[in-house]
Amino acid sequence: MTYRICVGTYAKYNSGNLKGEWFDLEDYPCKQDFYEACAELHSDEVDPEYMFTDHEDIPDYFVSESHLDVEIWGYIDSPIYDEVKAAYVEAKDRWDEEDCQCSYIGEFDNFTRLAEYLVDKQGLLEALPERLQYYFDYEAYGRDLRLGGDVVEENGHFSGITDMAAWEAVPCERAMNKGYTLWAKQGDLGLLYQLTKGSSPPPDEQGGYYKPDTLLILKGL
Repeated sequence: MTYRICVGTYAKYNSGNLKGEWFDLEDYPCKQDFYEACAELHSDEVDPEYMFTDHEDIPDYFVSESHLDVEIWGYIDSPIYDEVKAAYVEAKDRWDEEDCQCSYIGEFDNFTRLAEYLVDKQGLLEALPERLQYYFDYEAYGRDLRLGGDVVEENGHFSGITDMAAWEAVPCERAMNKGYTLWAKQGDLGLLYQLTKGSSPPPDEQGGYYKPDTLLILKGL
């Protein structure tokens, strides 16, 4: 990606000069260097008010007509794939490199494919006989993930929502008798539930079910 921005001034715009100059932000290590280049370009003005008239490959979150967020340099320098970064900012309307990296699930065609991946990764059907696993409704589970607000998607890239309360163990005799722990945390639409073998909680970014009975049945409890 090029991370280009077109810079003019309000004075020139108001006088009928609509043409700006394009800058490649990767040519400037920091905000100060960029604005020094802008000042040199518009040295004919005493105190130019910069006007950012267009931009390429820079998410709208970082730029407005009169402001360029300093966070854009950290965004550009991040080693995370450009498509993943762009999808994260568009979906969550913020930039947090650590959260972008930790919450990223992967690229999938749709929520059904995401559901297939998560079920396999989390081993949700392991307790069921193989002949019954074929009856699992991945499309319905994918729909629950979409409506539940635990996962966001942009351009086929999926990320979990990690800014919810941490998992807390809840009493469940059915789970405890089989060596499992039932966990709950607050989601956007109510409590989410998850099961783990032993006493270690699920990862904070892991999604859950809104109905604990669904989990217990899947685990054969």
